[in-house]
Amino acid sequence: MPRKHAPASHNNLTPEQEQLRQALDENTEFPWQDDQILLICTNPVPNHPAYGMSFSEYKKHRNDIISSDDKEKVRLSTRLPAFINRISADMALHNGVSHYRFLVLVLELGMINFQRDYHEKYQVIKSGRDDMYKKLSTEKNRRLYEQLDKQYIDMEIIARGAKHMTPTVAEWLANATNDIATYLNMSISEFVVLCWCIGVSKSMDPEELPLQVNLEITKKLQYFDQEITFYSERIIDLVHRMDL
Repeated sequence: MPRKHAPASHNNLTPEQEQLRQALDENTEFPWQDDQILLICTNPVPNHPAYGMSFSEYKKHRNDIISSDDKEKVRLSTRLPAFINRISADMALHNGVSHYRFLVLVLELGMINFQRDYHEKYQVIKSGRDDMYKKLSTEKNRRLYEQLDKQYIDMEIIARGAKHMTPTVAEWLANATNDIATYLNMSISEFVVLCWCIGVSKSMDPEELPLQVNLEITKKLQYFDQEITFYSERIIDLVHRMDL
């Protein structure tokens, strides 16, 4: 069975998002259009069944509404490590979808589960960055603010043989990918690889995945867990050291 965890709390929703979240919580017929997927890709909605859902089931829900999806599309430019790129192509074949379609669905699943599993640390980072921005009133604070550039989360994917991919995605998905990657001090490619690891690990039975795939995913997720913990703690420290 796909890996599942308890849902996270939610906050910082706009009034419109909060209204939608409440509607989702109160309704057992969950919508799967882009507006709803956008919400759960950018905020935790604890009652949504997409958390921990198998890839095949998620694919069916999303494919059921794809013909009515008229959202503007853009190209998402990203790079995948050679090993992950080859594995993705074989997974796509195994699941009866195109390579690009597989990548897009796994990206969505990865972002959805990221919002739940890393919600608290991600919120610390966002609020900390906002606090640091608002305190840019002295030279000392500027020097501390510029130290954020040193907190880069490098997933070590830009290596020889990395494959350049340009899947067509909804504009909101490209924007959300860029926004979250920016807050985390990651490149878009690194965040896409992170979402790939999360999406595959949460939507596919680990006992059915080849051992080397499980090992690669586990290694990258353990590394990210360490880096986001350090990053969130570092931001708290920098905020406290700033002049009021």
